[in-house]
Amino acid sequence: MQLLSAEVEIACARQSLRAGRSEPFGVRHYEFEILTADGRETEVECSAMTGEIVEVEWENENMDLDAFLETSKVSPAQARKIALRRVPGKVTKMDLETNSMGVMSYEFEIRTRDGENVNVEVDAMSGNVIEVETEIYEVGDVCD
Repeated sequence: MQLLSAEVEIACARQSLRAGRSEPFGVRHYEFEILTADGRETEVECSAMTGEIVEVEWENENMDLDAFLETSKVSPAQARKIALRRVPGKVTKMDLETNSMGVMSYEFEIRTRDGENVNVEVDAMSGNVIEVETEIYEVGDVCD
């Protein structure tokens, strides 16, 4: 089990919390958006059943888009099309992300016709859908 550092634990208590479920098994989890001391927005996803950290990601807001595109094999337009094929609706936000394994991805926030907020993450190298997450609720909004 991966443990949280003291800095992350303290930040978790002060930042926003989002609960959701991910496809394909409806796995429930908590996602903390944490602004670390160096100003980096970090997302820590924990299992709602075990408390175990299952994923750590960083938003690449300061990353040069050209550098991201040089490395990726899938364009933003292609990734958007893939995401909307998986979850029809209106894209309200796109983020560039990198996880703790170095996997680069596009994350699209999509508002469905039913009014749900769904995040679809598309691998920037393969175009595969990595995760589809339906937001159940959100508390706080410190990092946005």
